[in-house]
Amino acid sequence: MDYLEKYAQERLEKLKGMRRQCVANLKGLPEGKVYVKKKRKTNQFYKITPDGDRNGKYIKAGERDVAESLVKREYNEKCLKEIEKEIRALEKMLKTCNSENLENVISKLAPVKQTMVMPLVLPREDFIKQWEEEKQQLKEKMWSMVMKSYDESMDDEEGVFTEKDEKVRSKSEKIIADKLNLMGIPYIYELPLHLDGLGYIKPDFTALNPDTREECIWEHFGMMENPEYASKAMNKLNVYARNGYTVGDNLIITMEGQSQPLNTRNLDKVIRKNLMT
Repeated sequence: MDYLEKYAQERLEKLKGMRRQCVANLKGLPEGKVYVKKKRKTNQFYKITPDGDRNGKYIKAGERDVAESLVKREYNEKCLKEIEKEIRALEKMLKTCNSENLENVISKLAPVKQTMVMPLVLPREDFIKQWEEEKQQLKEKMWSMVMKSYDESMDDEEGVFTEKDEKVRSKSEKIIADKLNLMGIPYIYELPLHLDGLGYIKPDFTALNPDTREECIWEHFGMMENPEYASKAMNKLNVYARNGYTVGDNLIITMEGQSQPLNTRNLDKVIRKNLMT
């Protein structure tokens, strides 16, 4: 699903919600419309109904609630008309717009022909495989070139290992990594990243949204009860922000402390919201 399809689907769901609201708003409202006539410095309201006087029935000053109810009906009916129009347009577009059609063009060519062209859009699985290979190569290159303080303890055979048999620094990181893997989200552990103000750092995870094909950094802060650690974490978040990383957009933050351990039940929600369409 590409940006357009994602936006259209989200917009469609929002419109359907507004349609339900309009229908609910119309219940109990009187039939008819309001005609407003300016007289000197005051407004006079007249109720117009299909079977009534076309000039309308005068609404007395003490019956302003009647005029308001009729205006509410008019407003909600007009909104409903526009909502229905947009819903029909979006549903028609979604039936004909399918990004997978373009992705699969290359796979429909004969194998020998596939080697002769550079695809405009790679199929989903091919893109994921390419992304993982490129990021892993980049990680190895960056670690050897710029990460001066290489942690040799990461080479030890003992420690915490994920389901993918990669070593991580904590049980919480293992939980996050295994959850990403279980939900089909590609990721690279500790891929070096340069931030102005901090230099090269090692974010816990660089994850890929396989639907939008956008990357997202995931940082987990595991000792927030420690004042010094918490202060460094806040500084790191400020530096992320100055470098264009925004929580909820291209940055995921999870935290825990001794009294508040990682809430594993929320991980599904975090991943679905940030890394799945």
